[in-house]
This record gives sequence, C-alpha cells and structure tokens, in this order.
Amino acid sequence: MRFPTGGFPEGGSLEFARGIEKRFLDLGGKIFYGKKVDKILVKDGIASGVKLSKGEEILCDYVISCADLHTTVYQMLDGILNLNTKICSVIRRFSHHQYRYLLE
Repeated sequence: MRFPTGGFPEGGSLEFARGIEKRFLDLGGKIFYGKKVDKILVKDGIASGVKLSKGEEILCDYVISCADLHTTVYQMLDGILNLNTKICSVIRRFSHHQYRYLLE
C-alpha cells in the first residue's frame, strides 16, 4: 500500500488483482474466464462446485463468489443459506444495495 492509513495499492487495483491471480495459479488453482455461473452446487450443506450457464458442471473443493450477496444467495444458491442463525438474521435486515458493505 502506498500509505499506511489505507490509501491505494501501488500500481492500482488491476495490479493488486493480478497479484492475487498469480498466487492462486501458483498454488495450483484454476480460473475459468468468460464463463457465466448459474448455480452454486451444494452437497451435504457444503458448496461442492458450480453449474455454468451452458450446463457444464465443475466440481471443486472451494467456491468463491465474486457476485454480490443477493445474487449469490438468492439466485446461485436458490435462497438456501446454510449459515448460522445470527448471520442469517443480519443478512436479511440489509437491502439489496447494502449487501456490499457486509463484506468490507
């Protein structure tokens, strides 16, 4: 970071994202660009993969959704929210436009 009080990443946010991408790939991760995820697959209450818009299913150990919380929960997970009750009640109090602040 350029300033210890927050500031912005040196090289900008694209370079920051590229650093994360490189580290992820170096650790053996796979990134699928240009694919639209329709659903997050769940098995025994745990995310187990994704279903793409063209019907292809990709199974994995972890799923990271970069979509907003509303899209992730109510579209990709069909409203299934297997989180503890306290977290669920907090999420339900927020409007669609406030979800992004939960993650900041």
